[in-house]
Amino acid sequence: PDERQANLTRAVLLLALFTTLTALFTFFRAVLFTIAGELVVVRLRHMLFTACVRQEIGFFDGTRTGELVNRLSSDATTVTDTVTVNVSMALRFAGTLVIGVGFLFGISWKLTLVMCTVFPLIIVGAWVYGRYVRRLSRAVQDALARATEVAQEVLMSIRTVRSFSRELDEAAKYDARVLEAFKVARKRAFVGGTFGGASAWIGGMAVVLVLWYGGTLVVSKGLTAGTLTSFILYVVQTSFALAGLSGVYGELMKAVGASERVFEIIDREPRVRFDGGRRLRRVAKGRVAFERVSFAYP
Repeated sequence: PDERQANLTRAVLLLALFTTLTALFTFFRAVLFTIAGELVVVRLRHMLFTACVRQEIGFFDGTRTGELVNRLSSDATTVTDTVTVNVSMALRFAGTLVIGVGFLFGISWKLTLVMCTVFPLIIVGAWVYGRYVRRLSRAVQDALARATEVAQEVLMSIRTVRSFSRELDEAAKYDARVLEAFKVARKRAFVGGTFGGASAWIGGMAVVLVLWYGGTLVVSKGLTAGTLTSFILYVVQTSFALAGLSGVYGELMKAVGASERVFEIIDREPRVRFDGGRRLRRVAKGRVAFERVSFAYP
């Protein structure tokens, strides 16, 4: 009894140590990724704002101020969320998936190969889904930018709007812009739901296929029931990781669509530079003389 109690105490202490280390690692992961993400967005906003003020005046004639403000706020925030949360989640899910597949190969390579037959379908579907979502995300951000343009124009000239009693008309114009963004976001939601449902169905069919083939091996004495049970438990964990990775992939594609709008301005070279150029060899003295100049009120 004393030896059993000692073994139990040792196991509980190891479990408590493991739980404590997990909590510490979770703390450091959250803090470090959040700080790194905030530093990234600070640098990104600095680069974007610097690139904006370096552009020639003609650039601002063709680009609304509201669009630039939207890129500094909404697009940069989307990139921040991706860097802080989605990247860490993607690394965790990817690690779980790789380790889980390694354990599955160690238990039964035959069943693992059967399960891996669904991976090409998921990879191809993710590639098509990613390209489409990135395009839709860019369209959503553009629509939100147009709504921001309307809001900024109205609020900056609210005295003029009030003078002509155009409050309800301007509100209707803003609602139309927001509704346009909602329609594109709704389409993106349907696409995301389709991809998520298809991924879940493919993963579930993989489990069904593994159960059928594993049961066949158990009946033919090629596999024990305990081994099949262990394999199914690891398959469930791996399926959760794969489903999580698919969701994170969709969020990453949304961020890519937002970051494209940001880097378009950062990478743009101004047509007229405000620095550099040639210097005059002789400095003008600036002497101005008026000769035979007269002025009178009519």
